[in-house]
Amino acid sequence: MNMAQTDVLLVACGSFNPPTIMHLRMFEIARDHLERLGQLKIIGGVMSPVHDAYQKQDLVSSEHRCNMLRLALSDHDWVRLSEWECQQSGWTRTRQVLQHYQNQLNSAMNANHDSPLKRQRQCSNRDEVDDAVQNFSNWIPNQCASSGSDRPVKVMLLCGADVLESFAKPGLWNIKDIETIVGQHGLVVITREGTNPYRFIYESDVLTKHMGNIFIVTEWITNEVSSTKIRRAHRRGDSIKYLVPDSVMQYIQQNQLYQEGANSTTNENKYQQNSAAVGNRNSSVHFSPMGSKLIDSSPKGRVVNFKVKSHENISKMAEFLGSEFGTYGEGSTMLKGHELILNEENMKKSAVNTLKAISKSSSRDCLDGRKEPMKSKQKKKPPCKRKKRC
Repeated sequence: MNMAQTDVLLVACGSFNPPTIMHLRMFEIARDHLERLGQLKIIGGVMSPVHDAYQKQDLVSSEHRCNMLRLALSDHDWVRLSEWECQQSGWTRTRQVLQHYQNQLNSAMNANHDSPLKRQRQCSNRDEVDDAVQNFSNWIPNQCASSGSDRPVKVMLLCGADVLESFAKPGLWNIKDIETIVGQHGLVVITREGTNPYRFIYESDVLTKHMGNIFIVTEWITNEVSSTKIRRAHRRGDSIKYLVPDSVMQYIQQNQLYQEGANSTTNENKYQQNSAAVGNRNSSVHFSPMGSKLIDSSPKGRVVNFKVKSHENISKMAEFLGSEFGTYGEGSTMLKGHELILNEENMKKSAVNTLKAISKSSSRDCLDGRKEPMKSKQKKKPPCKRKKRC
């Protein structure tokens, strides 16, 4: 595919939790490299934060993340924030996100260049065009609106090498999604010195097929800044100055974000009336945001139920169970309904041991600050096998 005379809008999808200096640098690095090659003209960039339903650990609400991005981009003239992904009813596939921006961009550009009569003939859905024109200035970068070019604008995904690596791993992505993302849109991958992203392309038939649409950009000025490290540093009381824009740092401090057990999208507004239960009948630990109590039976029919009334208590519960079950890695399943189920066969012994430890206590912590006495049950003596009277 000939990309020589193509105008490009770069779209970065992610959590931006929080947005870092490196998130902003990605756009600058990509534009410098691609325009130096002379093949692409970068006329704008869009940062599209993921929906709250993504349920990534420590993910603060989209309202906070969008506010931080708005502050971070306040003095940026060619990259904009788009809240469309956050405003959907749930998590949206990356392929659909890119296609949405492509459709909106096409409609808005056509509306700006064509006469009303021509626009009405070309588009069967007039409402879609009107919405695109109305929202055009809200998310589209200035360069797109003022480019004056009659050439179509192509939407490409801007990402890190970790995304390219995930494409090469079987089962992580839908093949049709990869075909659309790489084949129809294209990738601009920011990678670090010393890494070998071409190996990921080589290991994937789909990526190899569309390698002409993949642009590898090396960041020679090494930078190990990540949102995860920033959250950890802030949680521990370390300074995050110069890792995020000053306005973002002030926002984090003012809103007390990324503190222990606070502000996550899995916090009390979603888990206030929830329950968690442990049982060996299905060898599982089950967290759920459902209103009803979850009850599992322990050995000998004894019921063990933990009532969870706050998000802090969920983290305590997870920490307690984690010591018995180990980390939530292989053998755990994260579902979109905010539930975590551990049900591997090799966890059965740990589940039983957990229940035994609980049953030995004279009281149990219901994890809501109360102590509830437990009825002790005397063990029956085994029948005497002697013939003599015991």
